Amino acid sequence: MIVKNKAYDIPCFHESVKRDFESGLITLKQAATEFFKSNWTPFVDIEYTKKQLGI
Repeated sequence: MIVKNKAYDIPCFHESVKRDFESGLITLKQAATEFFKSNWTPFVDIEYTKKQLGI
């Protein structure tokens, strides 16, 4: 029996936030807060968030 390991298609954190923002589930400020909560930024940084989201 041959078993192939299949990679899971799990988005990384910033891709997940971007997907939620683009689908309208979260606002720009909420996305910035998510980056802050996950220690990607030392404060709620709107400009950094815009760069990560490609706006």
